[in-house]
Amino acid sequence: GAAAIFLLVWSIVDPPDRQMNKRLTDDLNEDGGQIVEIEYLCRSDSPAWLVFAYIYQFVLLVAATVLAFQNRKVSQQFNDSSRLAFIIYVHATILLLRMLVSYYGSVINANLVAVITSFLLSADIIQTLAIYFVPKLYAARQVSKQATQSTITSAVDMGDDSRLSSVEKIRQNAAQKAQMNQNSPKVSNCPSCGYRLIQQKRRFQG
Repeated sequence: GAAAIFLLVWSIVDPPDRQMNKRLTDDLNEDGGQIVEIEYLCRSDSPAWLVFAYIYQFVLLVAATVLAFQNRKVSQQFNDSSRLAFIIYVHATILLLRMLVSYYGSVINANLVAVITSFLLSADIIQTLAIYFVPKLYAARQVSKQATQSTITSAVDMGDDSRLSSVEKIRQNAAQKAQMNQNSPKVSNCPSCGYRLIQQKRRFQG
């Protein structure tokens, strides 16, 4: 999609390369001068690419917020607006923290910046899986268990019927047919006019 095209253009136009970063520390050397730490980073020449990536993610969060708001009146069985709202909130918080880390990256140790960024990205993915996908997988598993139990129950019932002897089955069928014949109305023709008369037996219990 658009993200893949953006990353492809970024990699072609301004690919990440080794860059040197100098940071002035408060430590003093033997001559009384301040020590300058030199760090080598892997990043692009222009920070505009990273800024555009953050803006794109912010636009996606706004679109997801609108979608969650529109789904608030959907049937509860298909309503995920509350989960989406919580996920969007966590996404926005983590995105803000990543922006702060990138902004103050020049005054923070490069290794620490990499560790914090990696932790934030991992936490973002884990919370999405835990909040949205894990409950759905659990619900699907419960439905599968219920379907399996109903299948086993049906098989047991069929097994009970199959244990009946052939003579008992014939007797049951004959009794059912006799019951149906008793309840069904009898049709006869009137001898004088020729119209059909329907007679139905009714049982009265006293």
